Parts: sequence; structure tokens; C-alpha cells
Amino acid sequence: MLVKHQVLFALVVSVLAGVCTDGFQNGTLKYVIPESWKAVTGSSPMRLAEFVLPRIDGDGEDGALVLYYFKGQGGSVQANLSRWMSQMVQPGDRPSRDASTTRTLIANGLNLTVLEIEGTYVAAVRPGATERYYKPDFKMVAAIVETPAGPYFMKLTGPRKTIERWSSEVQNFLRSVYFE
Repeated sequence: MLVKHQVLFALVVSVLAGVCTDGFQNGTLKYVIPESWKAVTGSSPMRLAEFVLPRIDGDGEDGALVLYYFKGQGGSVQANLSRWMSQMVQPGDRPSRDASTTRTLIANGLNLTVLEIEGTYVAAVRPGATERYYKPDFKMVAAIVETPAGPYFMKLTGPRKTIERWSSEVQNFLRSVYFE
């Protein structure tokens, strides 16, 4: 069974902080997630929603899906794709661009650009940090959802086999997004 979620707790966080974004004045990104994904509390106001995708047997950690909104900011589609590709390294110094796939789709009238890439995950531990993760055999599925209130960004990372296990549910999630 699927559960309908709205990005309402971000509005509550924004109101408590004394800020109301244009995105929430003009509409809200909505989506459907599988009941088996676990919602967790966002660790920053820019993280509108976070979900844990349970690991498969043999994997050392769960998958993590984060939905971001930067109040209509966040850079171009190409800049984000390039940044995400730089967070994965390939064997033999193969360019990550050559190891990735990018596609576009339209979901409920919204343009999405979706990146999928496997490799060793080497993103900064937190924005601006010099310390980096080193997680071999990881997979990332990242998407930019273009809305009237600006782009929303979705990033899913985790052990490759766990992310592949959730592939069809992730695709259904992406096709479910709408703006209202």
C-alpha cells in the first residue's frame, strides 16, 4: 500500500524559523512513497524530507533518499548533474560522465532530469567539509524536479544492491511527483 506524503513539515520548520518560502506560498511538491520506506526527521531546513530505504541482506547500510528545496535557488540542471557525478569515482580514473546515465521525463506536467551512477561514493561529509566519504560499490539516483516555485532536488545513495532492489519503487516515486 502506498502512503501519500506532503512536504508539510518543511512549512512548519519555515514558519517556526520566521520564514515562509515562495514555494509554499505558490504551491507544494507532493508525491507518493512506498509504505516500507521509513520517514526520518530532516537534519536541516533545506532537507524537506528524508527517507530510509531498508538494506538488503548482506549490505552494510540502508539507502538514504533526501528531498531538498533551496527556495527557488540551487543552480542549473547541468551544474547539479556535474556536481553529483563528481561525488562518484570510477575504477581506473574513468570519467564518471562515461559511467552515468541521464534521462528526462515528465511527471504530472513537471520536467524531471534523472541521473543514475555507480562507483565509489566520495561526497563531502557535509557541505564545505574537506573530509569525504569513501564508500565503494555505491549507487546514486538523483533528480531535479522543475516546479513553478523553482527546482526541488532528490538524491538517493546507498549500497548498489540495496538501491537496485528499490529501483521500481524509486521510479514510481519519481513518476508520482506533482505540484499543487
